Amino acid sequence: MIKLGTQVQHKLHDDLNGDVVQLNRSSNTATVKYWIDDYEPMLVSVYLSDLLEVVEDSDYRVTIDYDKLTTTFEVV
Repeated sequence: MIKLGTQVQHKLHDDLNGDVVQLNRSSNTATVKYWIDDYEPMLVSVYLSDLLEVVEDSDYRVTIDYDKLTTTFEVV
C-alpha cells in the first residue's frame, strides 16, 4: 500500500521516481517529489493507479503493482 514516504515509480514515465510527500485518498492522487538534478527537486501530482511501490535494499529492488497484483524482483 502506498503511504506517505513510500518510494514510488511512475508506470509510464521512467524518469519519475521519488517519494510520496502528500496523499489525497478522496481524489486518488499523490504528490511525488523527485530530483531533476542534484540541486533541483520537483513536485508532481499523479493518480495513485499510475504509481508502483518500490522497495530497495543494497542487494535487490522490488517493484509492486497493486492494480495488477504483480511483483518484479531485480538483483542489483
